[in-house]
Amino acid sequence: MFAANNFLTSGSRTFTFNATISADMQNYNIATAATAAGWNQTSKLLASITINSGITVGSSSTATYAFDTGSSIPTGSTLSLTTVGTGRILGKGGQGGHAGTAGTAGGPALRAQAAISITNNGTIGGGGGGGGNGEGVNDGSSFAAGGDGGGGAGNSIGLTGGNGGNGTATAGGGAGAGGSGPGGMGGGSGGSGGNLGAAGASGGSGFNAPIATYSGSGGGAGGAAVVGNSFITWVTTGTRLGGIS
Repeated sequence: MFAANNFLTSGSRTFTFNATISADMQNYNIATAATAAGWNQTSKLLASITINSGITVGSSSTATYAFDTGSSIPTGSTLSLTTVGTGRILGKGGQGGHAGTAGTAGGPALRAQAAISITNNGTIGGGGGGGGNGEGVNDGSSFAAGGDGGGGAGNSIGLTGGNGGNGTATAGGGAGAGGSGPGGMGGGSGGSGGNLGAAGASGGSGFNAPIATYSGSGGGAGGAAVVGNSFITWVTTGTRLGGIS
């Protein structure tokens, strides 16, 4: 999964941790990885993390970061991160809306809770938001369902609730078509899922029907590319998709 070498310099009480991530993985935390390698969490940490070209660090949940420095890093520590070539840090995609529900928000990519230098030669992108469900309609006896929203983009892709398309690693899934009924009645189409860092589209309105069974719903927000930007020194910004705060 990754190769690391580390040692504790007794005179300066500094723990050196060098790790190269060479296989896809999820929810990487520098402090957690260094602790597993022998860091005592009190010595200064000298950590250098490299994500190889073609490798993706993603997240298993829209509620968690794909890459995190971790907290309680001692003052005087030095952290660095390098993404090589097409190396990526991607949040999880949001879920497409279904049966009157809105699309859910995409997850965040990277959080810095301690000073870190980043050389981003690849992509850091939040998960795309899921598309909203289209409006479902009826005429008192027949029902035409709204189309389902597409899933958002992300390493762990956003899924659709039904007939929308699933997201991919970089693009949101397509919108599902609304159902049809007598007299040209039709449910609204779903919204397409958002690309990396982008919101999903809202579901559309139904037509030729006097009653709305449920309204079209909104798309989910795009996930943040970076949280904790004030801690970061950008050597190379590279491609960053999503909010930076």
